[in-house]
Amino acid sequence: RRVREAVVSTQSTGWTLLQNSDWEADLKIYIAALAMTDSKDKWDKMIEASFEKKPKSDCYRYLYYIAVYGGDAGVEYAWETLQTRWDDYTLKYNTTSFSMGYLVEIPAAFDTIEKHNEVKAFFESKRDTIGTGQKTVAETLATIKTNIEKKGKFGPDIVDWIKKQMM
Repeated sequence: RRVREAVVSTQSTGWTLLQNSDWEADLKIYIAALAMTDSKDKWDKMIEASFEKKPKSDCYRYLYYIAVYGGDAGVEYAWETLQTRWDDYTLKYNTTSFSMGYLVEIPAAFDTIEKHNEVKAFFESKRDTIGTGQKTVAETLATIKTNIEKKGKFGPDIVDWIKKQMM
């Protein structure tokens, strides 16, 4: 936890640590910590660096961590980037790669019917390049539907509880 806090508070130090580390466990911590920003410029830097020809430069990991640790803005940004750079990702990772599964899981945090339909339409248009990620696409769409149902069922109760807490 301290490492994450230190990396977040000093992004340049965190970036240096990431670039100089060869330990898998450390890489995960540094990437997650760097993704905790709300700066699209910093996310872009991470994504661009992930396309460098280095053994440890995993595009999917950077984008996935931005989605997970960047909050709502991170999920939306990661989804937009995934759509825009889909061809780059399919070139870097073939259709039998586990990485494709991580990529198609990114929009699973969405909770509106509009996003569900957008995600479904996008992946239907990319069916030929998803490969082994097809199962994950189905799971992602099912998760979005579950999120929609939970939001409808529990959302009003949560809003009421928050209002009571603020009074």
